[in-house]
Amino acid sequence: MYVLRLLGVALIGMLAAPSQAAERGSAAAIAAPRTARRAPIITEAELTTRLRSHKGRPVILHFWATWCPSCLAELPLLAKLAEDVRGKGVAFLAVSVDAATRQSAERVGAVLAERAGSSDWSAILKSPDAFAFIKSLARRWRGELPVFLGFDRRSRLVGVHIGDITQRELEELLGVLLRKN
Repeated sequence: MYVLRLLGVALIGMLAAPSQAAERGSAAAIAAPRTARRAPIITEAELTTRLRSHKGRPVILHFWATWCPSCLAELPLLAKLAEDVRGKGVAFLAVSVDAATRQSAERVGAVLAERAGSSDWSAILKSPDAFAFIKSLARRWRGELPVFLGFDRRSRLVGVHIGDITQRELEELLGVLLRKN
């Protein structure tokens, strides 16, 4: 897992604009736009409370990370989806598994501002073991990111999508959520 995270950090460095990286003196630096705010950091208990607060309403819970190239690529699509599903009565919660540090919160905020249009779009999970927490929600999950968990109106897990997702696959997950009672 440590090696995968290091590879993810290296890939983020390659995604940073060359002028930004040169200005910072680091290939892994991502400059935060002046309008970007730090992403909020939430605990497992706070996330669980947020999930429970939507009881009576379907929820799509999305876990991602800035060191995950496919997670970054799909952020614009997901920002649009989040707006679309709210109009259909479905909550969309995005949670980063980046380190719960001030530096990561700044980086996540900058990435969100650039790719999703708002630095407030996702929180960072503060957890002793974020991957164990996700596994507690979805037993069949094996550590891949991104992952989408669909909860019905009774807060039961009824859909899981692991890995890259297309618009059609998102619509299918949404359809499952809206059909479940």
